[in-house]
Parts: sequence; structure tokens; C-alpha cells
Amino acid sequence: IHFFHITKNLPIRKILLILIGSIFAVNLIYFIYGYYLRRPKTVGELFYENERQLSLFLLNNNKSFTIYHQLPQNAFLSYVFFRNKNLDLNQVQSNLMKKNYSYSGLTFKKCDHRVNYLKLEKVIIHEPCVEKDNYDILSDINNPNVKYRIPYKDFSQKFAYFILK
Repeated sequence: IHFFHITKNLPIRKILLILIGSIFAVNLIYFIYGYYLRRPKTVGELFYENERQLSLFLLNNNKSFTIYHQLPQNAFLSYVFFRNKNLDLNQVQSNLMKKNYSYSGLTFKKCDHRVNYLKLEKVIIHEPCVEKDNYDILSDINNPNVKYRIPYKDFSQKFAYFILK
């Protein structure tokens, strides 16, 4: 407003008002595009990034694990999706119908808070399955029982999965 008092000439005021209004409109349109169109897609892609990392870890390590997951069916389907070579689709479909989420030495189970995960071996634990005290123990880098940690791909500095020896 003070800027308009300085400019006494009416045509210059109109030009400045149109220029500032145009800049504001472009910024508003860019914000709407980024928030309502672009952001949901990128957030949705990052939402399943941890399952992709877990699947790639399981594919690179041909060992048998028991995976405790908050949503075992989703983790199982993510693993099956990435393991598209030598896949016995009939067995996968049969296991899905029986709600038995296991395939080639891997078993995906629902979180059970009665289980003491610290005493188990050859397990992978999803972060929501772990109580706060156990999470602190598992996230400690000096813990020799934790072989590997898969972090979240955001700025939380938290771990999504813990792989125990």
C-alpha cells in the first residue's frame, strides 16, 4: 500500500497492480498444482517404498525369514510382485486363499505384541509391531542382534524394519 502512495501516476499504478496480481496468480496456481496434483502422487509412491526395500532385501538374500508385519498381505504381495522370475502362481494364489502368506522359505505374519521379538532369530520386524522400549533397543547401532535396518525414506530418521540374526 505504501508503494502505491509513492507512485502518483495512474497508468504506472495500473501496470504495477497488474504485474503484482499476475505474480500472485502464478504463485497461487503453482501452489494448487503442487499441493493437489503432484503431492498426492509422490506421497503415495513413498508410502510403499519400505515394502519395496524389504522385498529387494529378501530377493538379494536367499535365506528363510519370518516377517512380522502390520499388514502381512500387503508385504507378501509386494514381495511376490518383485519376485516375478520362477514364480509358482498357483501356489501363491492357493496361499492367498488360505490366508497363509508364505512362499519359498519366507513367512509373513501379523504383528503379535505378546511375542518377545528380542528373543527371536531370523526374523524381520516391522516398526509398528515393536513397543517403544523395544524399538529403542533395536534401533541402537551397538545392538549385535540386529543384522540390518531398513530406514524410512522420509525425514523422520526412524527405521521401518529390523532384521535380526
